[in-house]
Amino acid sequence: MLKEWEKSEKPSEEEIKARLEAVKEKLARQQLLIKEKKVPVLVVLEGWGTAGKGYAIGQIIQNIDPRFFKVVSMQKKTEDDKRKPFLYRHFAKIPEAGQFVFLDTAWMDEITEERLHGTISEDVYANRIESVRRFERQLTDNGYLVMKFFLHISKGTVTAYCTAGASEGHNMACQQKRSVAE
Repeated sequence: MLKEWEKSEKPSEEEIKARLEAVKEKLARQQLLIKEKKVPVLVVLEGWGTAGKGYAIGQIIQNIDPRFFKVVSMQKKTEDDKRKPFLYRHFAKIPEAGQFVFLDTAWMDEITEERLHGTISEDVYANRIESVRRFERQLTDNGYLVMKFFLHISKGTVTAYCTAGASEGHNMACQQKRSVAE
């Protein structure tokens, strides 16, 4: 699928603003329908650490009624989390009927990072991927709308961003993500 993807030109800022204005009303109508029909919506944003997941979520939620959504940023696993099935902490965050949950990284980030750092074997990795397939299937079979997005930026963009004066704490995150992006 990605092998056949062709990068399109980025629209101008004016065009982006015009497109966003045009869809704000549509988004408001669809949000009311989701609430009326009691559809739980799970929006998962994955991507490199400096790809702008938080910014993207911020742009989306400013147009949604705050009574109907939560934003969840998955934290590092606790010792308690490590004793439970690997998807448990994600399962605990799924939305109620008629609500939105935006996940700033989720299960795939966790699996990929563990595999890239060699903390899980190929067999455990394959089992977790299959668990994710079943989990996502169960959600959709039970009426959840699951939308997953991966935000990608190039290694050069990561490097440029991280050296452009980001705070020292953020630079540490940049070092970790840069090594993963390589």
